[in-house]
Amino acid sequence: MPENLLNKNIDDLELKKMRREVLDWIKNQENTAKKKINNNKIIFKKAVKKTPKKIAGALANSNKKIFINKKNNPPSLKKQKKTSIKLYKIIILIILIILFAGALTTVGIYKFNWRSYPIRQITKFIPYPALSVNNSVVSYYDYLLNFKALNYANKLNYNNTTLLKELVLNKIVRDEIIESMAKQYNIVIADEDIKSVLNNLANGENISTYSKKNYNLNKSEFIKVIAKPAIAEVKLKNFLTPDNAIKKIAEEKIDIIKQNFNDIANIPKIDNSIIVQDIGYLPKSQLSEQLQSKIINLNLTNLPLIIKNEEDYAFYVIEQILLQDGADSRNYKIEDIDGVKLTKIFIDLNKIIDNLIINEINKSKIKFFIN
Repeated sequence: MPENLLNKNIDDLELKKMRREVLDWIKNQENTAKKKINNNKIIFKKAVKKTPKKIAGALANSNKKIFINKKNNPPSLKKQKKTSIKLYKIIILIILIILFAGALTTVGIYKFNWRSYPIRQITKFIPYPALSVNNSVVSYYDYLLNFKALNYANKLNYNNTTLLKELVLNKIVRDEIIESMAKQYNIVIADEDIKSVLNNLANGENISTYSKKNYNLNKSEFIKVIAKPAIAEVKLKNFLTPDNAIKKIAEEKIDIIKQNFNDIANIPKIDNSIIVQDIGYLPKSQLSEQLQSKIINLNLTNLPLIIKNEEDYAFYVIEQILLQDGADSRNYKIEDIDGVKLTKIFIDLNKIIDNLIINEINKSKIKFFIN
């Protein structure tokens, strides 16, 4: 019994000792762990402090510009918003300036017919309409070119705008109608046509010099405003002259001549395509062979007489035949004639075509936009 108690006490002492050792070991482990945690915190704090300096140094050596503040944060939304507002204000201001300039230009063109160099440059790129002919719109720039050319060619000044403006608008309308008629008959203006006309007009002179001297236009402007419309008109008339419709109209004019034979001077007032030319007395030497053959043995008491000339639509009115002294008025020869008093009447086919063009103009739908 006493031995058992002794053994039991020994066991209790060892057990307490072992417990104490275990507790000490655990405490030591806890202290070690705390020290490690504190060391890591210190290292982390140092690293955080050094990081912005390293980034800033790296950026200083870089070509790229990146915004960095002291805390390495992006710009505030407030600053971005202010920048956007400024940009919008600038854009709106630019738009308002453009709108104001456009409105001022529009008023200047349509109310006051501005014709200055800046206006010509603006309308060259912005097609302000000046008028329309059968829905074909003519730009204000083309109007200004025509105005400039006619003003210079006619030696007028800008103070006489009423007459000049009327001339310009009439020319533009006529050019548009001729161009339309030429298209109707498939008439084409080739480069060779333009080159030929330019050479004939310049007559050896440089065409740029010629156009500047006579119309105050450069070469391209001269071709557009003067040369092409003139070529179109000539080609149209050449095309229509042999046309049966034109010949039929000319034949009708002969009836007007015959009906008004006793009042020859009044015929052009009835029809402006009939031309009456008072030639007066011509000596026998100036008479054509055809005309001489037609006046032989005419009954002088039946004068005046109308005879057909070799031209298609030309006539001579024989008003008086002067004979040499002693010649037989009822049986005379060509040698007996001293001279003849003549009046020439001819039908101008070009004038007939001009009248056709005028009729087309009168039938056209023309709208003017400028004041």
